[in-house]
Amino acid sequence: HYYYIGDNMKEQITTKDKLGCLKRKLDDPDLPMDERFEILELFMQVFGMLGRKLDIEDFFKELNRLTGCN
Repeated sequence: HYYYIGDNMKEQITTKDKLGCLKRKLDDPDLPMDERFEILELFMQVFGMLGRKLDIEDFFKELNRLTGCN
């Protein structure tokens, strides 16, 4: 995924960057509880802790939604 910086520069955001972003969000004591639960739910689904594992497409959709990368 790419995003624009200024008028014409773009930089790729890796999956590792996005996961780091979610971890930093979870470390923020001011993060609203509903957003905290959404992030935790994503990780629980990834590891099959809620009954079924997310497929790869759904994982990336949720990761992008939670990090604001569309």
